[in-house]
Amino acid sequence: MKMPTRPQSSVVVQEKTALKKLENVRSDHAKRLDDLAKEQTSDMQKAQLIEVNLPLVTSPIYTAV
Repeated sequence: MKMPTRPQSSVVVQEKTALKKLENVRSDHAKRLDDLAKEQTSDMQKAQLIEVNLPLVTSPIYTAV
């Protein structure tokens, strides 16, 4: 079996580096999406609590005016 020449070896290293960077970007993107989904769920729960307790939430606003 013939050993790859330097230019071929360099291309392989560049390809591996590029694939590693791509995988890191994909992983980071997936983590960000997951974090955003969790934040969205939390925000929806907060909004529902505000709606359920709307009289309590608005009462201080109207009494301050």
